[in-house]
Amino acid sequence: HINAMSLLKRLSFWGFDVYYPPYMNQPLGFSRTIGNDWKFKYIHEKIENATIEETKNQLDNMIKYSGGDIKKDALQVKHLYYESYASYANYYYRVGQNKLALDAIAIARKFESPDKSLLKIAFNCLKYTTPEPDFIPILEDLSNENEFKEFAWNTLHPMFESLGDWNNALRIMDQLENYYKLNQMTGLQKELELVKVRLYLNQENWKEAEPLILARYRENPNSVIWERLKNEVAEKKESAKRVYAR
Repeated sequence: HINAMSLLKRLSFWGFDVYYPPYMNQPLGFSRTIGNDWKFKYIHEKIENATIEETKNQLDNMIKYSGGDIKKDALQVKHLYYESYASYANYYYRVGQNKLALDAIAIARKFESPDKSLLKIAFNCLKYTTPEPDFIPILEDLSNENEFKEFAWNTLHPMFESLGDWNNALRIMDQLENYYKLNQMTGLQKELELVKVRLYLNQENWKEAEPLILARYRENPNSVIWERLKNEVAEKKESAKRVYAR
């Protein structure tokens, strides 16, 4: 048995080897100097067999604490990681694998802030994917772009609520409410107020819920919804008092 690899020539580069037929002088487009570059060897030794998070931390430390060529090369390597995972995301998106595309974007953004084209892919994928907590950072990225912010906020606040992260849920609702006010989207603003009141009631946060409910009831005395909420908060407050009295 002959190992086929033994019949080939080999060039060792930073992080990889290139095998090529013996009749070639050397692989087209490759330079032998890459394998001898001590800076790349130094970086390779730091990140070899590292997890994604460890790789990011190592590169960040080199960028922060090193100078000259090492810092420059670490920045280049970090950008290459971003471009690599962005390419995976683009490929998976093109073949209809939305979840895998989002997984690749989640890794790419660890190395660099997503550009507009990658955010567009993320937006299109999230429209057809069940939101997961791992995608919260991607949604936060989308919320910084005018084109995607309404979608991102409307996806984020129920996610935070389901996770019991009330502070972030309310933070996103406030941002969405301001957006609706600014764009005079009164109907959606009123719907969001009801969602916010329900969140306050689930938290038993009467201090925030009651003034809002009473104000809206005074404005809409014939509203069945606001009357029911007014009665509900009164009953829950009274029930809480009885429990406390015991």
